[in-house]
Amino acid sequence: MKVSVIFLQLLVWAVSTNALFIWEPCRVDGTCDGDAGAEKRSPIDSSPEAKRSPVTVDIHRAAGRKIGEVTEDDILQEVRWLSMKYARHRVTRLPARVARKRDNQYSVMEPTQPELSNAIGIYQDGKDYAYFVKVQIGSNNTPMYMLFDTGAGTTWVMGSSCTSDPCTLHDTFDVSKSTTAKDLKSDFNVNYGSGSVKGPTIQDSIKLGEFDVSMKFGVAENTSDDFRHFPFDGILGMSMTQTKTDNFGVKLKDSKKLKQNVFSVSLNRGSSGTNEGELTLGGINEKKYTGDIEYTDVPQEASSDWAIPLDDLGADDKGLGTSGRVAYIDTGTSFVFGPPEDVKSLHGFIKGATSSDNVNWKVPCDTKQVITFTFSGKRYDVQTTDWVGSAAGNGMCRSNIYGHEVVANGWLLGAVFLKNVYAVFDMDKLRIGFAARPAEAVSKQPTSSETDQATTSSAPNTDTTEGVPPIGVGGPETSRAGDSTSAEDAAATAESESPNSESSQSGLGSWRLPCQHLWIAVLVVAMANCAS
Repeated sequence: MKVSVIFLQLLVWAVSTNALFIWEPCRVDGTCDGDAGAEKRSPIDSSPEAKRSPVTVDIHRAAGRKIGEVTEDDILQEVRWLSMKYARHRVTRLPARVARKRDNQYSVMEPTQPELSNAIGIYQDGKDYAYFVKVQIGSNNTPMYMLFDTGAGTTWVMGSSCTSDPCTLHDTFDVSKSTTAKDLKSDFNVNYGSGSVKGPTIQDSIKLGEFDVSMKFGVAENTSDDFRHFPFDGILGMSMTQTKTDNFGVKLKDSKKLKQNVFSVSLNRGSSGTNEGELTLGGINEKKYTGDIEYTDVPQEASSDWAIPLDDLGADDKGLGTSGRVAYIDTGTSFVFGPPEDVKSLHGFIKGATSSDNVNWKVPCDTKQVITFTFSGKRYDVQTTDWVGSAAGNGMCRSNIYGHEVVANGWLLGAVFLKNVYAVFDMDKLRIGFAARPAEAVSKQPTSSETDQATTSSAPNTDTTEGVPPIGVGGPETSRAGDSTSAEDAAATAESESPNSESSQSGLGSWRLPCQHLWIAVLVVAMANCAS
């Protein structure tokens, strides 16, 4: 048992160095199930009555479970997702055991109408797991949900010619019906947990609220099975990373349509009942925060990422005294991830906290301690509503702060952190600002009646095989002409390199095993684990 676990850890490490992180641990009791049936989300209503004001985009959340309930399956799904987004940085190996169970209901929690003309409602999935916006694409304004992702540079949507299972569960974009679409004669290809997303790259319009830009983006003809588990139909890249598709934020800035080259984000909790999450393009909504906005500059070495120096972190009034850490502020990440030793020290401040692996932590469900992050001398509190997760038995709950170093010396701060602050991303001055949320916005607990706010629809049941899910190898886009990227070159030589070899953090150090060898190895280890 021990040998097989160690081997699987090494194997997963080798293939996940450049992999998409979608974090799906087994249950606390050690059980791992197969996928649950997938259910189809109802199409977006594009009737005139259903349209919102032109400059307001709602951030929607989709919920398949009770509002606020997140399982270990969600966590490993998250880790595989993150490893792809941050593939150009060195990534550590995944925990050995992973599960593939997923409740595939796509529920969408509608946002309220924002007051500002340049504010856009943010949709969510009902459990604070995915936040996304509604866009219109092409000359016929095809409505689609897209993950609003400050941690991704690539933009793509599912295409109507896609036959992969996830595409049958989502809305798709038909290029032939848009008179403004232009085939760029190149392909994009992004590898995720259980496969790749690939297809042609086109030039067409994407409209978010009243802001309409023409940009290059991918139209997926094949999609990874990972996207069966998410309610959005594509990804709207908002980092400053350059890929073979355009970045929506950069294109919007270049269009000179914004009064200020900033965008501001306020994420709402599903437990609040009413979804008031919103994205403000070109400005700031002063009603969404209290006090002053304190800014921290993005360092030059991280200028392609929304990442800023982290002064310290801790619990209540105690700090770890860390230094040299960078925090990646990521609207496309649900949880918080940090170096295992940092996370261990942080949970050391929490009375009764326990862990068997320094990755997954359990804490008393009734803890009142707040987690703190400090930027530019200003401390921001994360309430127990957000960092204390679902029940793990015997009065213990799962911590939503995980000991996994996605980027060396880096912390990834996702929705768990962002629900507690108002965040401003300044594209001109390359800085990120935070302000405290109003007290009522960070402390409201769910009621039984509020868990029914999300709307749900179902599709035919589609089951998949039990077992260890595929761990994907990440990589950037590849051209139709066959041009290779640094990640692909690294992958081609990975077999001859030691798993302990160091890859440049400025590059796309990719570790890859031949697919047939990978699957044989995974099956052997999975069988060994089951037998033991």
